[in-house]
Amino acid sequence: LLSQAGLMKDAGIWILKKSLQQVKKWREFIPNLCLNVNFSLKSLKAVASEIIKAYKESGLPAKSLFIEITETVGVEEVDNVSILIRALKRVGIGISIDDFGKGYSNLALLKQIKCDEIKIEKDFVTGIEKGSYGYLLINSVIGFSRNNGIQVCCEGVETEEQKKLVAEAECDYIQGWYYSKALPLDECESFIATHAMRCYA
Repeated sequence: LLSQAGLMKDAGIWILKKSLQQVKKWREFIPNLCLNVNFSLKSLKAVASEIIKAYKESGLPAKSLFIEITETVGVEEVDNVSILIRALKRVGIGISIDDFGKGYSNLALLKQIKCDEIKIEKDFVTGIEKGSYGYLLINSVIGFSRNNGIQVCCEGVETEEQKKLVAEAECDYIQGWYYSKALPLDECESFIATHAMRCYA
């Protein structure tokens, strides 16, 4: 309905602004808390200037907001994306490659985009075992990333065993239902206040 009414862009920016306000409030409990937001390449091109404006108005410090772009960005699109990314990074917005390992997996893309974070596709975490393809890939990506100043987040962690193995690989962040499923605002706020330190476990 938003798309049909031509309101998708306005709704997206409104959601971003509200989310930035909420993160600012929650940073009272977790000082380094940041917000990750997915944008398709098409929508990012359309709203980059408004994202920058909203971020500046939020008063949040650098790297409080990460824009996630999917790894399915084609090589032929990299030049256009790089211009947008440089503009976002200039104001302190971090860049994350979402679903890494699914789609265009190439190091040239990482080099040109100069991302701050890689989020490893959850399919590599599901069913992870020592010595498995997923385990070896995660360790290799983390090794490469660490040598290039890139943070790594493992997505889709749901079990204690998965958490243990990705933690052993020394990834920077763990995302998944192991900690919690999506929560309504009031429950999420209570969870953050009560389990702030657990989010970094």
